[in-house]
Amino acid sequence: MREITIYRVRKSFSDIKSQKGAFFLFEAAVKTAEKYKMNVYDNVGRLLYKGNSASK
Repeated sequence: MREITIYRVRKSFSDIKSQKGAFFLFEAAVKTAEKYKMNVYDNVGRLLYKGNSASK
């Protein structure tokens, strides 16, 4: 069985309150991340996309 990946848009993976959305499609997550200048993380917290002005 294949694991479903949910892409989360946040300032940092541990900052749950900053989340702007959770997406099944990576492209949709990136679009939202660009809009809010945030990052995209996978299920386990790996940084997959770094927004322009997102905190490090």
